[in-house]
Amino acid sequence: VELILRKTNSLKYRAIFSLIYSTGIRINEAINLKITDIDRYSKTIFVKNGKGKKDRYVVLSDKILGLLREYYVEYRPKIYLFENELKDEQLSERSIQIVFGQVVKQCRLNKTATIHTLRHSFATHLLESGVNIRHIQELLGHSDLNTTMRYTHVRSEALKQVTSPFDLLNINLSDKRS
Repeated sequence: VELILRKTNSLKYRAIFSLIYSTGIRINEAINLKITDIDRYSKTIFVKNGKGKKDRYVVLSDKILGLLREYYVEYRPKIYLFENELKDEQLSERSIQIVFGQVVKQCRLNKTATIHTLRHSFATHLLESGVNIRHIQELLGHSDLNTTMRYTHVRSEALKQVTSPFDLLNINLSDKRS
């Protein structure tokens, strides 16, 4: 994720990619965001009509807020946060996907990555940092926990760091039969 964001030269697309990764929103949710959906005081973004026509709030980090301010000063969007420069309408999903694909190609990654990979990475990185799976489910806007579980790909190194609850027991179970 870091390499992709560093290699993205365009401020607009770096802002889009960063927003998707930092909030876990879907690409269509990102392009439908209006400037008024961002609450810099409560540090939340209101996602209207997400998948399944559901509304939800997602967290707005200080870092992404700073990047969005920089983006806003440069591009001055009117209604939608990410607008097409030629018309006052939202940016297309396809243009975001094309630019993301170009950046991924520049990165020479050994894996296939799409814009949706940022959403998966968001969920996985939250889980690896100890965030409760139910909180991740809410942030992603999933009704079913099984859907959230498909999004979280825990790395094998992280699994090696897990301590069995058995190891935390304060008893000696050596073979002392009476």
